[in-house]
Formats: sequence, structure tokens, C-alpha cells
Amino acid sequence: MDGGTSFATLLLALQLVLLPAMTSEKELILGEAGDQAKLPCKASKKENMDFTWKQQDQLIIMRGFRKSSPPRVIGKTKMKDRVDSSTNEWDSGNFSLIIKKLEIADSGSYFCEVENRKQEVQLLVFKLTANPNDYIFSGKNMTLTLHSPSSLPGFKVEWNGPGDKSKRILSQDKKTLNLIHMEPKEGGIWYCDISVNGKTLKLSIKVTVFGFTSPSQTIYGMTGKTVQFSFPLNLNEQELNKENPKGEFTWQVEGVASPQQPAKYSWKDNNLTPKNGIPNFKAEKSNFAITFTLSPVLPQHAGSGVFLLKFSSGDLKQKVKLVVMRAISQESPHKQLCCDVLGPIIPGLNLRWVLENQTEINLNVSEKQRELQVDKPKSGTWECQLFRQNKKQLNSDSFKLTAKQEWYLPFYLGIGLGAGASLLLLFGLSTFCYVRRRHRLRRAERMSQIRRLLSEKKTCQCPHHF
Repeated sequence: MDGGTSFATLLLALQLVLLPAMTSEKELILGEAGDQAKLPCKASKKENMDFTWKQQDQLIIMRGFRKSSPPRVIGKTKMKDRVDSSTNEWDSGNFSLIIKKLEIADSGSYFCEVENRKQEVQLLVFKLTANPNDYIFSGKNMTLTLHSPSSLPGFKVEWNGPGDKSKRILSQDKKTLNLIHMEPKEGGIWYCDISVNGKTLKLSIKVTVFGFTSPSQTIYGMTGKTVQFSFPLNLNEQELNKENPKGEFTWQVEGVASPQQPAKYSWKDNNLTPKNGIPNFKAEKSNFAITFTLSPVLPQHAGSGVFLLKFSSGDLKQKVKLVVMRAISQESPHKQLCCDVLGPIIPGLNLRWVLENQTEINLNVSEKQRELQVDKPKSGTWECQLFRQNKKQLNSDSFKLTAKQEWYLPFYLGIGLGAGASLLLLFGLSTFCYVRRRHRLRRAERMSQIRRLLSEKKTCQCPHHF
């Protein structure tokens, strides 16, 4: 009994001696699902030698032999079709294990046995996904999720991406990021930075948000001119034709005496067909943008509209406003320049009457104050301009007033004095002509009387002076 026990103890001790010694250091490798990872294994000598790679459950993944054909044997594991080793590095004592098309299930500990030593490498595989897809329509929600091994040591996660940070909701474990009511400007590359025990890994995913590049726009138009409404999409022409969407355009005028029903149009294959109402919008061909034109702009066209584009997997909507400016010159009851704003009132609008590039008068536009007038304007070139937050949006045609068109009191006084002097001169001249003619008639009458007396041989007793 004592002999048998001694033999068993000796055999166990011999097996322990023959087992590879475990190294104290453990290498950590971070990888991304779908990519590949290279697990290091180095010998103390830069020469080729036998080695073995094993899983944590001691299943053999790969064996390499210094003098054998074939030089390596792949074990019958689940990853047998995805493992490899660079044989050209063996002569330098490097026996790394390459795992291709990584899966999260590949996470765990791997052991390399070489030179009677066992080296441990820990592999952690991560994956980044988007739900419902990495492409959505504007206004929808998206969830980005970091998938990681179940038994994961303490790690740090940081998310980065374009757009409004206030619309992001991060889960408590920081593995899930909810993006609310996404807009096209929030599309792009999103990053997830992972840090584990000093090792870092940067994951990225491309997110596409289909939609109009701007949720709304304001167009400024001058009466009598042409305006253009553009609805640019972040879809190229090929993608747009593939989706083959249909559209509806609705327009509501503002500022009319009695409310009208909205004007409606249908859109298909870049053709705009009116259903009812005014104004008369027309579709134009343009690259990467659906474009409507309105010509000429009339005061009653001012208002707002909505363009709805319907796809098989969602709808897109863009709002548009039309602000109309009108400038006129009127004669009655007195000379006056008038400029006003029609339609929606946008904060920060300012009207200005400019004389020879110098602002004469201005008005901050509001719902109650929309009109700016100039009474009895000076001579020169006048122009009405519309600004928004000190940026010029519109300018009217020029109004050129000469000195003869100025309405001053001296002008009227000069006319009155001239007319009075003319009448007085005409009256004096008429009186002078009348007196002179009368004097000549009396003189002719006396001469006739003298001739008659002389012919009768009579002498006048009264003296006459001629």
C-alpha cells in the first residue's frame, strides 16, 4: 500500500513537471465583429519551434511543427475555417494566431504553448448596430447599440456623432444610445469609443437620414417678379427614381379679406398638377432638388405651404413661407411713396426707404405695422429695401423724382405771383389802348367840324388849341 502510494505520488509529480509553466502576464486584445484579430505568441528565441494554440476548455485550435508536413494542423473547433497563422513569421519566433470574421462568441481566453511555457491572451469582441436600420426617414427615431461579451470587466464607453446632443438619450450602462426625431444633418459617421484596462477600440457606423436638407424655408418675393421654391433632398437622382415617390403640395394664402380654401396640387415624375385654387405654381427640372416657380408674384400670393413626399417606407415633409414686398408711388391726394410687407411675419424684418444709398426712414415690421410711407419725398433716386437681421432680402425698383416733382410751398407761391403779375400787366395794357383810341376819335371829330365851318366861311368865336 505504501509502495503504491509512493509510485502514484511520483507519477503526479512527473506530470506536473512536464506541464508548460504559466506566464504571469496576460495580453488583452480588443476586436470588432466582422474584422480580424491577431493574438500574439512569442518565443524567447528567434527560431522556428513547435507550438500549440488552445481554447479555455483546452480544445486544440492549431498546432505548428518545426519539422513536419504539413507544418500546421487545424483543430476541430467552431472556428476551424476562420483561423490561420503567418508561417513566414515562425522563423523569427512569432507564432501569432489570426482569427478572421470575428464574432462576439469568439470572446474569451486563448492559450499558446511554446518552449514549455503557456501564454494567455484574452480576446474581447464588440459589435455596433443600428435599429431599425442604419438608414431612416427624417423625423424617425434610431437606436445605436453596443454588443459586448456577457462577462466583461469594467470598461468605459463614449459616443460621438453629428447633430443636436440634446436629442440623445443614453442608457444607464451606456451600451444603448437613443436618437430622437432625427434630421438629415444628424446623418453621418457615429463613433463609439471603448476603453478596457488601458486598451482602446473605436467602432463606427454610417447613419443616413433621408429627407429635405432643411425642415422649412422662407422665400422673399417682389410683386411682379418671379420666385423659385426649391426642395433639395439628400438623395441622388438614381435613389429618387428607384423610390418613385408621389407628392402633394398645399398652399394657404394669408392676409386676404375672406379666408380661402387651401390650393392643392399633386406631384408625380416632376409634374405639378393643380387640383383647385390659386396661385399657379409650376414644376421645374433641377439637379438634386424638386423646384417650383411662381411668376409673376402678386400681393394675394403671400402665404405658406407644405410639400409632402410619399415613399413606400415613409413620408417626408417640408414647410415653406412666401413673404411678399410691394412698393408704389402715388400722386393723390398728395405725392407719396409707400412700401409694405404681405404674408407671414418673420421675426427680425425691417423695411427701409433709401435715398441715394442713404437710409431716410425705416420700420421694424410686425403684425400691426407692415407699411412704411414717405410723404412729399425729396428729389433723387428712392428704393425700398427689406432686411432680416441686417441681411438684405429684397429691394424694389428705383423711383426717380426730379426737382419739378417736389411739392414745396415756394413752388406754389411762385406760380401764384407770376400769374397775378401777368394779369395786372394785361389789364394796364388794355386800359392804355382804350384811352388812346378814345382820344384819337375825339380829335378826328373836332377836325371834321372845323373843316365844315371853313367851308361855310364862318369863323369860330371860341379859341381852339390843337
